[in-house]
Amino acid sequence: MSALLQGVALFFKLPMTDDRDRPTLPDLRNNEGCSMTASRVMAEAEGQQAEEGRVILFEDYLARSLRPPAGPVFWPWAKIRQALQTAPHGERGTLALETPGGSPGTVTPGLSLAVQVIRPGEQTSPHVHSFWHLYVVQDGAGKAGCGSEASPRPIVRGDILLVPAFCPHWFCAGGEGLILLALQNLPQCADIGSLVRSDVDGSLIIMYSKS
Repeated sequence: MSALLQGVALFFKLPMTDDRDRPTLPDLRNNEGCSMTASRVMAEAEGQQAEEGRVILFEDYLARSLRPPAGPVFWPWAKIRQALQTAPHGERGTLALETPGGSPGTVTPGLSLAVQVIRPGEQTSPHVHSFWHLYVVQDGAGKAGCGSEASPRPIVRGDILLVPAFCPHWFCAGGEGLILLALQNLPQCADIGSLVRSDVDGSLIIMYSKS
């Protein structure tokens, strides 16, 4: 176990010197992009009326805060792999796992687990967002770029990569393609109204559901 953890630490600490394969990453210091974000949020908020809040007894609050005990959930990889054969492979992901009876799109409160397939030779666009990823390379091999100064690093089956919030990242699949498992706190960000991602023009936008 200690050797495995040491290997993961080295993955982040090795020096990066070659920028030839690194695509252009979003510039988070672009003030114009931030202004666009604010204007979009203001535009979407127009017409919304404030509602009067409720006041409840503390005992009722405690009762409403209780949740039923969670049980174990099992997702057979054979079933996931079968679903991958027919599901469309979007740039952001292919499948997501969901716990029966839980919050929509989550495996446990505040966390989701997505399956991302990148076809052989394809590359995802560099992007940033307000939630973190913990990636596990389930199958295949390729390269991963992380951080505004990062050169792409080779990744193979079994590798683990942590991408912090607002860290630019992208992937490029090798000849075998890539299958990535991504644990992330996207639902948590959505619940508190802080789900932010980069738009196609590099500006940041706050994501809300269309009611």
